[in-house]
Amino acid sequence: TEIYTLSLHDALPIFPAKEINYLQLAGRQSTRLSSFEEAILHFKTALTLLESQPETPRKSSQELELLKYLSVPLMLGRGYGASDLSPVCSRMVQLLTTMPVKAELFPILHAISSYYTMRAEYKTSRAILLQWVRIAENSGDELFRNMLSWGMGHNLLWMGEISESLSQSEKMINYYDPHKHAELRHVLGSDPGISSLSWSTWALWLLGYPEKALARGRQAVELGKGLGEAQPQLFAQLLLAFLHLLIREPQEANELINSCSSLLEQHAMSFFAADTEFLRGLYRVQTGEPEAGLESISKSMEIIQSIGIRCMLSMRLSLQAEANLHCGQVEQAFHLLQLAETFIDETVERFYQAETLRLKGELLLQKTPASPAEAEGYFTQALQVASAQQAKTLELRAATSLAHLWQSQGRLEEAKHVLAEVYSWFSEGFDTPDLREARHLLATLNGDGKPS
Repeated sequence: TEIYTLSLHDALPIFPAKEINYLQLAGRQSTRLSSFEEAILHFKTALTLLESQPETPRKSSQELELLKYLSVPLMLGRGYGASDLSPVCSRMVQLLTTMPVKAELFPILHAISSYYTMRAEYKTSRAILLQWVRIAENSGDELFRNMLSWGMGHNLLWMGEISESLSQSEKMINYYDPHKHAELRHVLGSDPGISSLSWSTWALWLLGYPEKALARGRQAVELGKGLGEAQPQLFAQLLLAFLHLLIREPQEANELINSCSSLLEQHAMSFFAADTEFLRGLYRVQTGEPEAGLESISKSMEIIQSIGIRCMLSMRLSLQAEANLHCGQVEQAFHLLQLAETFIDETVERFYQAETLRLKGELLLQKTPASPAEAEGYFTQALQVASAQQAKTLELRAATSLAHLWQSQGRLEEAKHVLAEVYSWFSEGFDTPDLREARHLLATLNGDGKPS
């Protein structure tokens, strides 16, 4: 295709408008086939040709359209934080200010807000989305309204507004039709139905519904397979594998990780490849190979940060610190958790903050000498943060850590009270490791072998 493009460019120097149109069509086709570098070349060549054309109102809208299409293979092929995206997004923002706002421009809005989100500039991303909310509400365009709900749901999750994130995501889930909206994933670089389903699984898990989360994750995976394209399949499978590992069910994650590796052998996508390496590292840590797991996690972190992706960094740093703890590397773990805390303060990425605080408390108990009073402060703070976010899963983990500490100090009634209060809230997920650990500890504290 590249050779054909070059020969066509040579053959049609006097028909640049036709060549630009051809290059745009060729780029879109290459994107559909996951030939991202080829697509990038087509779109950049078209933009270069467009620069030489006379200034007309049509020229600006055509440039904006080409930039929108270019942003998709850049995101998928080189990562959402790729350096090439910065000038593309800046130029799109500049062009948007010269045009009347309308629903048809949402794909451009999506590309720009996704760029800022993946760089963990959540406030900027939210501000862009909020500018369009009133326009969407007044437009009468149902698709536009639900697309904005999808964008807001994604943004709210990272900022720790978990219940509202779920509410927004479910608007798109209820509206989405995989056949009617099939073209959207080619325009946006992401399937809104699979994205909403998959990220809402994390919200459900955090809110204390692990069974519902896993069932929805499986639904997303089946939908991805039904679409028959690499990107939606990878997206759904990676997030479900990640969820299993967050729940601490490594065996259930392994098949999904292997499936992602097979897909990546056929379709090169740098971000998905780095994420797969990260998950394989977590799997190894959780299955008794902490040193090998930490090596994979560290390698993945270097790649992810090298392409400018900062979204979810506080969670990744916390999980990396946990791997360090498994290897007995307490000081390294302490440094990573300090980085995670600083990152949370800088970016307001708060969805995993309670777990970062809890891990800091656990680390303080492993340091020499141990600092139980300081650890208690971190466990209490983690409990408060999780409670404020309605993040029952992380609240249970914090309560379990605090109860273990108080048990070791002989404060049995306090331990029983703090853990029973959170544990009694749950209505599902009793076979997950978190609830099994809490139930066993409560039985021990009660002294009768039964949780209160």
